Amino acid sequence: MLSNPSDRLPRWLRPLLALIACVLVAMASAGQAMAEPRLRTAPMASGDHITFGDLFEDAGAAASRRVARAPAPGQTVVFDAPILQSRANLAGIAWRNAEGVNRVVVSGGAREPRVSRSTTLATASPALAPADVQTAPREIAVLARPVSRGEVIAASDVMWMESPPAAPRDALTDAEAMIGMTARRNLDAERPLRSSDFGPTALIRRGEPVTLLYEAGGLKLTMRGRALANASAGQTVRVTNLSSNRVVEAIAEAEGVARVMGAATSATINPVPGAR
Repeated sequence: MLSNPSDRLPRWLRPLLALIACVLVAMASAGQAMAEPRLRTAPMASGDHITFGDLFEDAGAAASRRVARAPAPGQTVVFDAPILQSRANLAGIAWRNAEGVNRVVVSGGAREPRVSRSTTLATASPALAPADVQTAPREIAVLARPVSRGEVIAASDVMWMESPPAAPRDALTDAEAMIGMTARRNLDAERPLRSSDFGPTALIRRGEPVTLLYEAGGLKLTMRGRALANASAGQTVRVTNLSSNRVVEAIAEAEGVARVMGAATSATINPVPGAR
């Protein structure tokens, strides 16, 4: 008769081995639970909005969370992988982009009309007042994280959510209205926003160095200057030409770059030796 190998073990060791086995089983289960979600091969919007469940096979609790408005049937919307990864991580989806994709293309699927219970009742009973008919919640663009005054809003900072009942009528519904803009005040995450919460982002900042560009009659010069005020793209700004110590007016063209205006100011410009 064969004996059980465990019978040969000291009694004090048996509970310890049983505990170790339980820990190993728990670790294996946790490893499976923490498996990285897989990006779908051909993502397609299943409704009026693209959700994380449309993008990932294992989106978990975040599967129903909205990412963006869905494209029309037959059309597509493209996400840059780093931006999508940032939004997924904010939603609790640990996607590390092991596939190494650069862009994610989502196709628009067939959409079914959304009919609420109150709308059905209104159709069956024309006597119901229009106030009894409820429409689908409006989607608004909000921040995915708190933003401090003066910060520039990036695409990865923006997410969408259904409008709460107390949202102002002029709450932003378009993310493009805030991306690239600067916060005028401290802003909370997942709160309705207005266009007045943002302002143009300054390309030229008071007291900072500026590269002055001057071009006339085939002559191109680059000079060093210092800004006397802030200016966003296309705005006029006064800049001190550091080589002549004279003030010229220029138009903000890029980050730290301004183009000197017109021939009327050419007399105030002294090119820096060796400037291009």
